[in-house]
Amino acid sequence: MKNYILLDENAVYYECGFSCDNAVYLKLGSEAYFITDSRYTVEANEYTKNCSVIESLSLIHI
Repeated sequence: MKNYILLDENAVYYECGFSCDNAVYLKLGSEAYFITDSRYTVEANEYTKNCSVIESLSLIHI
């Protein structure tokens, strides 16, 4: 199994069925995490598939 990080909205949507303009998708072996800020956690918990949603207070995209 591969480990990877996605920042692209289209790639994130492909992996978990939901994306937004401020998210990181992290895949570590068989575990997957959708990391976003508080604006999106309610929707992310409802729409994402096969991953855990984590709310981050300091998510920064470079």
